[in-house]
Amino acid sequence: MGNSVTVDPTALRKAASNLKASAADIGTCSADVKGWSFTAAQAGRDYGAEGTKVGGVIGKVETWLKNWQTAIDKTGVQFGTSADTYATVDDANVKKITAAGVNL
Repeated sequence: MGNSVTVDPTALRKAASNLKASAADIGTCSADVKGWSFTAAQAGRDYGAEGTKVGGVIGKVETWLKNWQTAIDKTGVQFGTSADTYATVDDANVKKITAAGVNL
């Protein structure tokens, strides 16, 4: 193992883009389930209690998806910001090193 860490800003930007695209897909799923419901009557006469429980949870699916979408999108945004920061710092360091007369 070496004593350094290497970050590939281009790969990090691609990961950011993929995450943001995934977040958009999750947003579509969230919109698809909006307004879903399930009632005791839909469960059937012998399964009213179970139907009520399912109905109580099914309404939360949209919220869970929205929370997941937000987390994935924010992660993608942060990856993109980090990629830009790494590239800017690397470029600045190369200029400083070159200005000092070091041949890279």
